[in-house]
Amino acid sequence: MDVVAYLRILRRHWRMVVVAGLLGAVLGAGSTLLAKDSTAKGGTFYKATHTLFLDTSYTGDIRPVFTNLDQMAVLVVTGDVPQDVAGAIGGDPKDLVTHIFVTTNGTLSTIDITAAAPTQQEAVQVADAFADKLVASIQSKEESRAEQLQADTIKTLNELQAQIAALDAQIAVTPVDQRSLITAQRNSAVNRYTTTYERFQTLAANVGISTSPLSTLQAAEAVPIGRGEYDARITAGQLGNNRVRADLIPDGTENPLEASESSSTGNVSSPFARGVIGAIIGLLIGVGMALVAERIDRRIRSREEFEAAYGMPVLAEVPLLKASEQRSFELTAHTGPFSRAAEAYRALRSSLLFQRPQSGGQLSTKALTIMVASATPKEGKSTTSANLAAVFAESGQRVLVMNCDFRRPTLHRFFDVENEPRHVLDTGIDGLMLVSDVSGPDNPNPAHATEQQRRIITNSQEHFEVLILDTAPLLSTNDATELMDLVDLVVVVGRMGQSTSDNAMRVRELLSRLDAPAAGVVMVGSDAATNEYYYYYSRGRAKELHRDEPTAATQKTKSKSKEGTTGNGTNGNGSTMTPVPEPETTDG
Repeated sequence: MDVVAYLRILRRHWRMVVVAGLLGAVLGAGSTLLAKDSTAKGGTFYKATHTLFLDTSYTGDIRPVFTNLDQMAVLVVTGDVPQDVAGAIGGDPKDLVTHIFVTTNGTLSTIDITAAAPTQQEAVQVADAFADKLVASIQSKEESRAEQLQADTIKTLNELQAQIAALDAQIAVTPVDQRSLITAQRNSAVNRYTTTYERFQTLAANVGISTSPLSTLQAAEAVPIGRGEYDARITAGQLGNNRVRADLIPDGTENPLEASESSSTGNVSSPFARGVIGAIIGLLIGVGMALVAERIDRRIRSREEFEAAYGMPVLAEVPLLKASEQRSFELTAHTGPFSRAAEAYRALRSSLLFQRPQSGGQLSTKALTIMVASATPKEGKSTTSANLAAVFAESGQRVLVMNCDFRRPTLHRFFDVENEPRHVLDTGIDGLMLVSDVSGPDNPNPAHATEQQRRIITNSQEHFEVLILDTAPLLSTNDATELMDLVDLVVVVGRMGQSTSDNAMRVRELLSRLDAPAAGVVMVGSDAATNEYYYYYSRGRAKELHRDEPTAATQKTKSKSKEGTTGNGTNGNGSTMTPVPEPETTDG
């Protein structure tokens, strides 16, 4: 999907995006009041920092195990240190850890253990307790290691002493000229024994001396902090983000915990800033909602989507009519011949004439029969039928437009005539006749109505040049499929923003299964700009050209029914009348 497609999506859902942005701005600005209230009720809290120094200098062969500041920072908040602190001052170890924040500095070789608490005493107590227990824990681990080294050294001395005794015994029973190898082995064992014994003496001399590399550099002292920093420290502890390397923070960068306090108090007095941030977040959420809505919306909204869904070309794009025009059943092709809609219907007429079926390389002499259908009701099918009939008639052809939707006949309303079943009605437009209904109120049988429609279509093909059938929706009833074998071309009407891709696929499958002569799709409600039209016909020029044109109301008389007679029909009072006059008896 390209950028233009995304812009079209935002244009269709702009209300959703704007509302989300406005709502975000209101909530952002309103949060200022909540922040003020929270600060007013927050009170004062305290933090206390105990600083430890890591001595990395050591003498002799005994090197401390813990010389890494990061390892020691981990020991503060995990393992036996929190347990020892809880045993000493009481409380839950996990809860105590959430009040602790550890800052290490590799450059200075220091560890800062900071405790946040509601009172000064509690903050100092917790910080000192964690520092003392860390020092004690490391010292205990170093002493255990020293004792283990001493035990291992004694074991090695005993093994070397036994080896030397064994070599002495072997030398005693070996001839003098063969003792050189054994003597060398004994001398090596003696040297190793001497070195190990010196190590043992060093270990024995250090017994009872503190081996912890940590020492207190500064005891804890409490200082007041705000509610924002206190909450930030507790949150960091709860999330396990309560360890930081101070030597890795760039110079001049503010402590994030302290910054949370300053930014909180700064934003309290800036509703505009919060409103802007809220608006941006709201707009982003609105854009996301628009994309999601577009994803789940199955309605067709462009020419490309129409052609892809129906599997047919778009023959004409009829512009969106005004609400007043839709309610008045205005015959736009006749009342506004220079309008965009009229030009669209003429383009449809031309496309259908080019697709007119041929027989033996010659055009068929019988009437061109066109079925106008749609997937569902209210997609513009009847409007298209009436206007298409009008543009065919204006080209000088004899046209019969026939309502084949006997359940909901509306075609007669476009010509301002009464619905008179089984009659051929004069529309007031030269060359254009209308059959508004084939079934009377006393005979609503669908099978009978379909048979009457087929009979009228067959008879009319000999008296007219173009037949246009306004049928029932393809997915609502089976009426249109009963007439499919009598038509030359099928035009499917779809309304932009109402027709769905699912219904279009079902219509496509239905027409394919019936092997129907599908001509293409008429896209109703197009909002595509037609600059060429406005260049050639400005609004004022179109009205000027049409000012002296007679309207449909002045051009036609009161709807007049014409009763045709054929060899097998009766007059207008008969129920089986074929409502198609012979050409010589048609007077207008």
